[in-house]
Amino acid sequence: LRDRAIFELMYSTGARRSEASGLKIEDIDFEKGLLRIENPKGGPNYKRVIPIGQIALSWITRYLHEARPYFPRRKGHEKLLFLSYRGNPVALSAINNAMYQYAFKLGMRKSYSSHCWRVTCATAMLRNHADIRHVQEQLGHRSLESTKIYTRVDPVDLKKVHQKTHP
Repeated sequence: LRDRAIFELMYSTGARRSEASGLKIEDIDFEKGLLRIENPKGGPNYKRVIPIGQIALSWITRYLHEARPYFPRRKGHEKLLFLSYRGNPVALSAINNAMYQYAFKLGMRKSYSSHCWRVTCATAMLRNHADIRHVQEQLGHRSLESTKIYTRVDPVDLKKVHQKTHP
């Protein structure tokens, strides 16, 4: 449940694994569907509040009620959202290892990392006609140039456009 909650959060928000691992429960506004990123890459000038989808919220809620109570709580980590099996913040390597393990179980032999969720979030938003400036804000990029790498044209999309528009 913890791993699924992390993956759903990362897919829904485009949060980095370092941002996800440092979240506190209070960083999520379940009613408004917003997530506060307090420890972003780049430091405090890049804090942001971003939307989080209902599916991710439901998995996080399930994790909070069904799994997290069984994780030990170490002093100083009681407010953290995602804990390790020892009650510490979930390690970045644990997030990537979980990603590798689940991908392997699904028969995916390509090397996947937790960054895939970030790329997939951005790609899905752009594919569904989000303004690139909104995607930039969602991902917490300083520059629009950093976001433009997600605008590569998918050959399948190109084929659809070609079939629809070419005489």
